[in-house]
Amino acid sequence: MKMTYKSLVVASALAMAGLAHAATESVVVPVDGEGSALGVSLSNLSGTGTLAFSDDLLGALAVAGIVTSAHAPATVDQTATSISATAPVASLSADIDDTAGTWSVTQVGTLGGADLVTGPPNFATNGGSLSITNITVDLVGKRILADVSGGNGLALQTGVHVWNYADITGPTSFASETGTVAANNTITGLTITQNAFDLFAQGLGLRPGGIAAMSAIADYGVITSAISTDVAVVPEPSTYALAGIGLLIAGFAAKRRRAA
Repeated sequence: MKMTYKSLVVASALAMAGLAHAATESVVVPVDGEGSALGVSLSNLSGTGTLAFSDDLLGALAVAGIVTSAHAPATVDQTATSISATAPVASLSADIDDTAGTWSVTQVGTLGGADLVTGPPNFATNGGSLSITNITVDLVGKRILADVSGGNGLALQTGVHVWNYADITGPTSFASETGTVAANNTITGLTITQNAFDLFAQGLGLRPGGIAAMSAIADYGVITSAISTDVAVVPEPSTYALAGIGLLIAGFAAKRRRAA
């Protein structure tokens, strides 16, 4: 019978020494299911995720006179015609199907993000700010979550469902074998939720002209990620316990034979 272990999480505590490479030593341990002797150990998790702003988003920011900057440890790359924010990968969640011998990524989290600040009040905004940080991609629900805060009384809200996405390309399932796994993925078709739209409008102090500009955004951009992790198959703790009992029984039997 097929058994799937749900929500196996690589811890997201990191010692950040730089943006380009984030790493953590963590072990994925089964949290439900019985009767299996296998788990998967993931270590040396590293990588980045990059959100490239769409032309629609760039146009709306220009209309409102909004300036974009990095929220550490992320970085922002800007040219006359493009803006992209790159953040280090901080956590990974997976489902493990030990019968099929595979594991599938269910969530990827990053640290840092982007800060948006308006210029002087104009027809589009009364003035404000917005921070979008710690983006998490939910591959099961095809959602993108983030922490959101800003001006005009917008207190920090964590895990806000900001965007839905239409498609993801690149591998998301892997064999449960030892070695290094590397994956490059592209997520397209980002559409904002109504709740996130309202939060953005509040933080940035948007007036009708700004709200109209934001409402015209059909697609917020493209997310690309490059992730690497070392993989090892490990016994479940109960397997170690059974092995220990087996050794004790064998030792007891040997002692009786010597006594006889």
